[in-house]
Amino acid sequence: MTVYRALAIPFLVGIALFFALLSHPHFRDKAGWPWANDLDTDAFLSARESNRTVEGQLSDFGLGLATLALSLAGAAAALGARDRAGIRRLSTPSRAWGIVVLANVGLLAFFFGEFVTLGRDQARGEFAPWADSIGIPIALLVSGWQHLAPILTLALLICLWSARLPVGLWRPPSGWWPWIITLVIGLVVGVEIVLLGDAVWYGNAFVIPGHMTLIFSLLCGRAAAASRAAVPG
Repeated sequence: MTVYRALAIPFLVGIALFFALLSHPHFRDKAGWPWANDLDTDAFLSARESNRTVEGQLSDFGLGLATLALSLAGAAAALGARDRAGIRRLSTPSRAWGIVVLANVGLLAFFFGEFVTLGRDQARGEFAPWADSIGIPIALLVSGWQHLAPILTLALLICLWSARLPVGLWRPPSGWWPWIITLVIGLVVGVEIVLLGDAVWYGNAFVIPGHMTLIFSLLCGRAAAASRAAVPG
């Protein structure tokens, strides 16, 4: 079975859920929320979560699932991984700068996706009306990007130093340094997968491609570090 056929099922299921439930409200009882006469942000957030409808959650999940399937299909086409054999043969880009640029594009796409999601949530009324609730997360996004971009770039440059590219994406580590890099990147990729699952569940469609690009870039960095074992000392 090709990757495309395997991804067709979640894509169609996601599209069906999204459009079938799109017209349903995302919240049950807005009148019961603590509005401006309360000024209790914690109570507002608690009421917001307890008033979410199942239909709204499933609609969001459908959008996230369809976006994930479509993004995976696009990645498979771009990387030539149309079946299991193609996935096993995946390799890194041939230039180190390509991996660094790809990682930073993925990071920027992630923060842009979060920005779009904030706008969607604001339109739904998911922020307390008596506070500048959306301004704070926007500032955090800008600050987060400014801090994470140099950290990500430096970490990848360390992985790519003296690497022999291209190298198989699944190259096993050999030696203490590749093993340390593999363990560290494995933990980061694990966090990315959790965040990706969260984005799918809440229908944060614009965030999903950024997460996937970051995961691939991190795997490329790990493989590059593993290739250093073959470099003569």
